[in-house]
Amino acid sequence: MKTKIPETFLKNLKGKRVLLYLSSTPFKQAYLTLPYDYVILNSNELEETGNLDEPIRIIDDKVILMPFDNNKAVRILKSHGVKIQCFVGICDGCCEGGNYECINTNSFFGRLSPILDEQIYYITDHFGMYSEKADALTNDLGFLNVHYEAIRSFDSSLLFDESVFLSEHHENHAGIFVIPLKKRNRKTVKRTIGLITVIITHGSIWDYEEGFDCVIHNELIGEVHENYLPPDPVRNYLPVEHIRQKPFEKILEMAENNKWNSVAIVPFLKGRYQEVVDVCRDWQGNYPQWIHFFYLEKEDLRELKLLLEEDSMSDKIERAEEKYREFCMKNPDFLDFFDLEIPLENKAQIALRLLEQKIIIPWHPDYRGHVTTLDDVDGCEINRSLMILEAWRFHPATREELINMRDEI
Repeated sequence: MKTKIPETFLKNLKGKRVLLYLSSTPFKQAYLTLPYDYVILNSNELEETGNLDEPIRIIDDKVILMPFDNNKAVRILKSHGVKIQCFVGICDGCCEGGNYECINTNSFFGRLSPILDEQIYYITDHFGMYSEKADALTNDLGFLNVHYEAIRSFDSSLLFDESVFLSEHHENHAGIFVIPLKKRNRKTVKRTIGLITVIITHGSIWDYEEGFDCVIHNELIGEVHENYLPPDPVRNYLPVEHIRQKPFEKILEMAENNKWNSVAIVPFLKGRYQEVVDVCRDWQGNYPQWIHFFYLEKEDLRELKLLLEEDSMSDKIERAEEKYREFCMKNPDFLDFFDLEIPLENKAQIALRLLEQKIIIPWHPDYRGHVTTLDDVDGCEINRSLMILEAWRFHPATREELINMRDEI
């Protein structure tokens, strides 16, 4: 039986097992048998009848029909504290029409992040666009390499036959992938520079927006901006495009003028992060006290992270050298010698001699895909050591340098 419910009913979903299907198909009887306490179907094409102030419907106390724009639906669920354990992103309209954006992207997962549980099942039909091998996609596809990572199944009782989502627009069950995901551990770097504390966190800015006076976010296209941002904001929201061409000092001036004590911001300076340190060191204003950067891509803000850590950089360089040295001795087959014919037993010897000249040899291109268990300095992987060394005047070996060293040996 279909009945209308007020939006406040969604508070009852807190602590429940919830599946969310955005840009969904119409209701099917099979949805009532899914192993979740509630199944949310959202599509602005779902039929909306009755009182427009209460357009949400529920069928048999389980399947909730929401006729909203996807971004509005996500904002509504966030405002009521809903967490979901399964997200369905198939037939979302990004190719055949019916929606203005793909929901299987970095930016959308950033907005979706606040309503995702720590571990979720992610069901999508988009991996076929990138590769025929699902195993490779779970590790190498771009937006899964942000603040989520693929894991093995975490709760088999939540699995089901995903062919239930097939429609006239999607008849190929083999093209649907089910991927268990978990949020990565939040990595944070923090340092007080002058009067301002600068923080960097690997996570979605939307997970933390309530803690700031101003949120400087990635540009949201018209429909997203209209539907995702809260209707009655208690803080300032500013697209980064409005300040992208301005020096960092302009942000601090805006904070001072508007008495913003804390500002959240996404990457925008395109590598000019020495500017952040220099401006903060000289700043004499009363506001802001906190500048908090958030990033999704693993390589974002690399320069700023290194700058914030520079007080102990000499120790970090020493440990990075040691980790690189250990890596060369134990894994010489993964050093990239540009296909030069060099005996394996000589590769480590060459690498260590070059290290004395501040020259390092990158790992082989296949390294990422085949070696995943190496430890690294300060809990990161070997690439972190190489990043530190390259940032501090160590340069990657050229083919000519390797040939010269080979000939010497």
